[in-house]
Amino acid sequence: MQSPFKDATRPTLEMPEVELPKIDMSKIDLSKIEMPKVDVGKAVSDAAIAVGLAKPRRSRWPFVLGAGVLVAVAGWTVMNSAAIRERLSRAKAWISDQVGAMQAEDIDQDPVAFTAAETKPLQEPIHAPVSDSTTADYPEGLGTPTESMATNGRSTAASTR
Repeated sequence: MQSPFKDATRPTLEMPEVELPKIDMSKIDLSKIEMPKVDVGKAVSDAAIAVGLAKPRRSRWPFVLGAGVLVAVAGWTVMNSAAIRERLSRAKAWISDQVGAMQAEDIDQDPVAFTAAETKPLQEPIHAPVSDSTTADYPEGLGTPTESMATNGRSTAASTR
């Protein structure tokens, strides 16, 4: 079906030319213009409430006051109950005993690196060269100087730095 508006032409609209005067901003005294200081967010919120798009905010003070009273009453109840106060004091004493025992164990123990093997005390300074005679004290396979060399001349064993 062909459109009946196929051959229709759009009318052209010509606007009359109007000259607007140029405004020189340096000649305007802004101190004479009264601009009220308005909180835009509050103004928009008040307008939305007035139109019925939003509900007004409830005050938070009653909730804060109620929470404070609740905490005070709960604290007073707990502290005035002899059974609860006795349990809390026993729990505090037990916790302090446990902490004291843990701290005492830490003082008495020496640091241990490996619990499965006996360590050999260092007799020479660390920077001194290691001789083959000191490796005889270790079990077979530990501290032996025989390591296979790779083709580039470096050891294939993992080196520590």
